[in-house]
Amino acid sequence: MVFPSYDEMPGTSADQYPIDGLLSSSLNLLNNDYNEDDFQAVQPWGAAPETAMEYAEMLPGPSGTMNNVENGNMEYGEWEPDDYGTGEVDAVFTLPVFQNDEIPPTSKDQVTSGPSRTVVNDPDLANGITLNIDADGDFDIASAPVVPAPQSFEVPALQSTTSKAKKSHNLVIDSLLGQANLLSARGNVPDAIKLLHDIVRQEPRRPEAYFQLAHIYETQGLELKSFEHRLLGCNVDRKTSENDWDATGDIAITLGKHEEAAACFKKAAKVAPTQWIYYEKQIRSCEQTGHVARAMKARLVAAQNVDCRAHGFDFVWLVSMIKCVVDYYNDDENKCINALMVHIQRCIEFNIDCSEQHEILVTQLLRREEYSRAAESIVAICPGFTALDQQGYPSWVITEKSTVSPWPPVRIATIEVSPNFPSLMLCRLVLCFSRMKQVRLASLVYEEMFRRGFDVNTAGLYADVARVFLELEEYEHGEKFTSNLLRYTNFVNDAELFYLHGLFNDKLNNLDIAERQYRHAISLDPNLVNARVCLSQLLQNRNDTTGAIEILADANLDTCSQYPDQRILVRQASLLENTNPEGYIRCLRLLLAPHFHLVLRRQQQTMIVKRHRNCINLPTGLKKILFTIVRSASFTKLVEDMGQSVLEDNRELLLKTTDVYDYTLKLVERLLGEHRVEEALQVLAYASLYPFLDEQTTRNLTNYLFTIGLHAKHFVVAFECVRFLLADADSKLASGKIDQTTFDIRRQRLFLALGFIAVQHQGASIQRFIDRLYTKNLDNLQLKMLVANNALQSGFYKTAVYLFNQVDQAYPNTLAKLSLGVAFIGRACKKTSSDRIPLGVRALAKFTEYMHAREAEGLVQEAYYNVGRMFHGLGFFTQAVYWYERCLGTPDPVVYRNDVPLPSDTYSMKPLAALNYIDIIKKNNPLRARQLRKTFCVM
Repeated sequence: MVFPSYDEMPGTSADQYPIDGLLSSSLNLLNNDYNEDDFQAVQPWGAAPETAMEYAEMLPGPSGTMNNVENGNMEYGEWEPDDYGTGEVDAVFTLPVFQNDEIPPTSKDQVTSGPSRTVVNDPDLANGITLNIDADGDFDIASAPVVPAPQSFEVPALQSTTSKAKKSHNLVIDSLLGQANLLSARGNVPDAIKLLHDIVRQEPRRPEAYFQLAHIYETQGLELKSFEHRLLGCNVDRKTSENDWDATGDIAITLGKHEEAAACFKKAAKVAPTQWIYYEKQIRSCEQTGHVARAMKARLVAAQNVDCRAHGFDFVWLVSMIKCVVDYYNDDENKCINALMVHIQRCIEFNIDCSEQHEILVTQLLRREEYSRAAESIVAICPGFTALDQQGYPSWVITEKSTVSPWPPVRIATIEVSPNFPSLMLCRLVLCFSRMKQVRLASLVYEEMFRRGFDVNTAGLYADVARVFLELEEYEHGEKFTSNLLRYTNFVNDAELFYLHGLFNDKLNNLDIAERQYRHAISLDPNLVNARVCLSQLLQNRNDTTGAIEILADANLDTCSQYPDQRILVRQASLLENTNPEGYIRCLRLLLAPHFHLVLRRQQQTMIVKRHRNCINLPTGLKKILFTIVRSASFTKLVEDMGQSVLEDNRELLLKTTDVYDYTLKLVERLLGEHRVEEALQVLAYASLYPFLDEQTTRNLTNYLFTIGLHAKHFVVAFECVRFLLADADSKLASGKIDQTTFDIRRQRLFLALGFIAVQHQGASIQRFIDRLYTKNLDNLQLKMLVANNALQSGFYKTAVYLFNQVDQAYPNTLAKLSLGVAFIGRACKKTSSDRIPLGVRALAKFTEYMHAREAEGLVQEAYYNVGRMFHGLGFFTQAVYWYERCLGTPDPVVYRNDVPLPSDTYSMKPLAALNYIDIIKKNNPLRARQLRKTFCVM
């Protein structure tokens, strides 16, 4: 069916009834020959990100609640009816929704949701209302200030907010609505429309005006405008019935607007949630538009709310519905849990055993650490658990939807547990109530659990419950819980449980019992490091330092979660320094861990807040890089655990800032001795960000950072350190802390370091910094050489020739001559070059000077190779072969390091020369190429 555009409709004109580009384009969309790009250009869609629909959002609100009120701010016409009612069913469907003639959901590649799309925005109304469809397929009314417009009729505005004034104003509006109805009946349609438009401008939330406009447009044959005004009326009316929404959705289907139809049927299903017909129509419309995700959400809500007995549906129908949803959301665990909860609720309704499904549900919720939902599910679904208040009345009510009200529970005095209630669920309730900080209720549950006796199925949860009591600092409950467990013979060899019992007694100041339990736990498991640490702490507090050190002598402290006493660590470090290098490193790292934790805690402050006046501030760029290193450090987990342990125990750290600095240097020195350069850099990154370092200490650590950054090939850190030290030297010279001679020497060394970094690592930030530095030091030959090298690498050959020539004249050297020759060759090889021959001659001249200088230095092999490479690049292969052969015939250079000669092939150019030689002759002389490869290119 081909729908005419708005301008083609008989009896109307765009001048008489103006309409915006969106509505006219919407009619054209129903034809087959429309251009989607043109439609999107007329009215672009707003960018609304798709949000995941939670399970609670899919449920229709209970009776007497307002579904669409946010933050308690209710607007007229934006909330759902108080009384949903049962509604009437037009037809009874006994077959499942998955029929052969439907379009089945195939994959998630189909359209699942879209941006917020404008449905109605009629400028004729001037009511400040725009009706949209959001990403979840719901109607959304956007309000804007009403633009004043000339009125054809004098419609009074509301002058006061008193009840009397409102009542009088409503009577006036009602009389005007009757007048408009009378004008329409007499055939004066234009005046009726104008009067209704004026009413809408004054009262945009009165649905009667929209319904009258819809009726007028329907009599004129304007089905689209009639539908839009009917849709506006339904949305602003707070009491729209499910039948009205259903009729509006049917009209949308006849107009081909399936997305608007799905939204209407969704509204109808919210008003009458037990009626299947509205869900089926919504699902059909969503699948017609390709919104498979919306269809699946409708299936899930229908499976929960539809009255199966009234419609004649059996349990198999429900299972097929839920299975379809689970198959679609197989990679979304939250959606699968919601579907499983619906399945369990329906099983209870049909008196079908669902213990297996409930076990899966509780396991999934516990794994996701949703303890409140898990406890509510156990209490609501497992029969036999009742909580009573002080008067003996039940403290909660279990609803038909298998929920508990109120939840979390309040005012519980006692509990009653049936003997048939599973012991595993009792233990899980203890864990969940503890995590919910319902310690009183948890104690009542575990007392009942211990009265039953030991259950082997719950053994794995006991230690988890004890750890929860430890986290919540409920030491009395923890001690009572663990002492009850130790009465069972099943735990006589459980070292972890004895350690926890000792720890609870330690917190309660029962030191003798704690020591006895610690020693017993260590005898059961000598590798239980936490028990050793706690026992050493206890002995140290009793001034038994020797015993404390002996307990930790052979323990691997990297795996502990309790922080030892720093005095013990200091003594242990002094003992391990010359006997156990690896143990010494671990001990120092553990000693510094809580101090380094301060860096992680104050990360945001360190980036923006200056240190105190006796400290020097590192630049922001260096801080960012150091924090990147810190976050990826191999011992950051240790730093977090130990720092958190110190915070929880509220312990005082004994090391001062100077001690932190000294132990940092000792640790770095030992790590470098073990060739663990990367780990040494991580330690220095932590120490450099420590917030209490003085000026000289920060400067020393920056020097160490530069050196170790170069060894670790972390050149960005080295560059940021050089930049910081250059700025620091400038500030010290300006403040008079150093003289000009010291400044010149320091700057010369830093320029050398910067040159080394630039050779090893190229980056835009380094090049820009060198350029800025050169503009301030135009006479510095080192910077001039670096800028010339940057120009050569970037292809600015004229600049490179100019700067290299200045360097060569001021300080003749072979590198400048070689670079000049390369720059001349680059200029000669440009397509736009008009003087290639003179430039080539200059290049040959510079290469000749370079070769003679290298011959005088005794490094002819490098010179011959570079000359051959020049001819090779220019395409003069005969000359290139000649110089490559001369390179292969010269002896390798002898280089000394610390007065020791290096192997002869360390700086040999023969393999490179042979490779280039082979590349030239491999086609014409493969035998010679094979011989060269075998002689020079095989290891």
